[in-house]
Amino acid sequence: MHRIPLLLCKKPWSSLLLLFLLLTSTYSRAGSTPHDTVQVEKWLKLGLAKLGQGQPDSAGVYAQQASKLSRKIGYLRGVNNAIGLQIKVLHQQGKFKEALDLAQEGVQISKKLDKRELARAYNNIGFLYSNMGSLKVAVTHFLQALRLAEELKDAPLQMKYGNNLASVFGELNDIDKCFQYSEKSYRIALQLKDTAAISAGLTNMGASELIRKRYNKASKYLLEVLRLGQLTQNPEQVLYAYENLGETAMEQRYYQQALSYYQQGLQVLHYHQDPLHEVYIYKGLATVYLRMNLPDQSLHYLSRGLALSKSLNATNELRLLYQLGAEVQEKLNNPRQALEYQKKYQALNDSLMSAETRQSVQRMEIEFQTSQKEKEIAQQNLLLAQNSLEIERKNNLIYLALVAVVALLSVIIIFYMRYRDKQKANAQHLRVLQQESELKVLMARIDGEEKERSRLARELHDGVGGLLSATKMHLSVLQNEVDWAGQAQKFQHTSSMLDAASREIRSIAHNLSPDMLLRYELDQALANFCQTVSNDSLQVDFYYLGEPLRVKNNFKLVLYRMVQELVNNVIKHAGATQALVQLSHHEHILTLTVEDNGVGFEENGGKGIGLTNLQARVKDMQGELSIESAPGRGTTVYAEFDVLPHLDKDVTETTTI
Repeated sequence: MHRIPLLLCKKPWSSLLLLFLLLTSTYSRAGSTPHDTVQVEKWLKLGLAKLGQGQPDSAGVYAQQASKLSRKIGYLRGVNNAIGLQIKVLHQQGKFKEALDLAQEGVQISKKLDKRELARAYNNIGFLYSNMGSLKVAVTHFLQALRLAEELKDAPLQMKYGNNLASVFGELNDIDKCFQYSEKSYRIALQLKDTAAISAGLTNMGASELIRKRYNKASKYLLEVLRLGQLTQNPEQVLYAYENLGETAMEQRYYQQALSYYQQGLQVLHYHQDPLHEVYIYKGLATVYLRMNLPDQSLHYLSRGLALSKSLNATNELRLLYQLGAEVQEKLNNPRQALEYQKKYQALNDSLMSAETRQSVQRMEIEFQTSQKEKEIAQQNLLLAQNSLEIERKNNLIYLALVAVVALLSVIIIFYMRYRDKQKANAQHLRVLQQESELKVLMARIDGEEKERSRLARELHDGVGGLLSATKMHLSVLQNEVDWAGQAQKFQHTSSMLDAASREIRSIAHNLSPDMLLRYELDQALANFCQTVSNDSLQVDFYYLGEPLRVKNNFKLVLYRMVQELVNNVIKHAGATQALVQLSHHEHILTLTVEDNGVGFEENGGKGIGLTNLQARVKDMQGELSIESAPGRGTTVYAEFDVLPHLDKDVTETTTI
């Protein structure tokens, strides 16, 4: 029997919610804050800090102090926040029943506050019931939370609660519903640029693909989860990835690889303790060893998992471990013990996974979807009117985008031809200089080029453009003063040609000097560029991950021109329908990825002048560049830079002060 991968069916309740939902109490102060409420907030912050340092007992003490004082002064929001902190502590200690009592009290208090707090309270109860195996009760509360989030039009909450419902349907083996909710949450996470939520959605979708036995797709999603978790140093996400990758490898009978993933998960638990994660990894190890025909090693990890599940009252995991125990005991020739485990499994399975429970959950979900459809129908007429206007606007944008693309291609070709010639002339001199000198010379040259481009743009706009305007004016005067019978059509044709020339001059001037980089930061300029070049034939998406970034104008220009060149290559050569530009900033590393779904090429078949120049530019910037491509599989270009030498010092110093 396939177990739903840990994040999909269990982790969103035990860890994903712990990170995003259960643990996100709103620490807001109402109006003017007297001394007592300030003290409450101080204790709550100290409690959260202790919990993050792995000291739940100390965190519990601060939570109790905050709760006691809040109740004394009638500070309801403080009481609610203290309950949230206490639930975190109890969950980390595996005391689900005690946490559930507090969560139910939190519902009553939240009803006196606002809908957002009430939605979180319902979600907390669903989270705890799911850990205890009560799926029907859990889904009832998750649906209540999601309904409130949609009434509030709160996209982050809709995203999180949608992931929770995906977990329930995964547990019930309703994979289509599971994938539906997880994919919807994933799309919201992309819009919000929420890295942790993106990881959660990818894990859910990967788990769905695993159950469908689409192992390649599952591995692709889960390896991306592992990369994001390591990039952001998030141990929860890393654990999700290792556990689900272990399941994927085991399903393909890659047992040594599966053991490696599970063992790496145990290493993470050494510095990030979580009892439910520990149960899942023990179960995974026990299953792998059983399939390797090593029942003694399997029994060792099975015993650990059973003991921990009983202490946590994790009913659903206990059910699966009993089933596994029956197989292990049968392998060890202990039929009586195997029968005992089988009876325990059957008893729990009948109560947790009955057809009545599944039908009840599905009925509630259908009722919820029906109410959503009614809302959609009510808005349909308005949307139809808006869509007609939107279509007209998009058509206009497409025409403008085509003109801009043609002009942009011309400018890029000219720029790189000039750049190539100058690179050849200065190559010998640049090799003699030290690394720091090379960087300064390169930046100075780029700055000079851009000034010259700006000068040319001004001369074209102010000089030639003005001359054309004056010529048209004199031509109009001449037409009025002289009777040119039979020549009116020629005058009009000449005038229209002058108008076209003026527009072309202005377009070239604007593209010679991209003022987007002067008005916006790099991520905003790239986002605008990608939106501009997108059309019906090619959709170019842009994503930015990481901390806000302020860099020097010359470095900003280099990256902007790099993206222009790469997207130009996609348009000219790739035959692609989709392209992705992703900029990521973490600590002092800046990465740029441009990929497409086009025709690709043989990596050893040589590269064009554009890519060769791009490699040289990245090398001069002390960066690293890699290109991956294959016929029919698209192309991915990945560049990485140390951003410290290129930061805007004025902005950095101001921020420090």
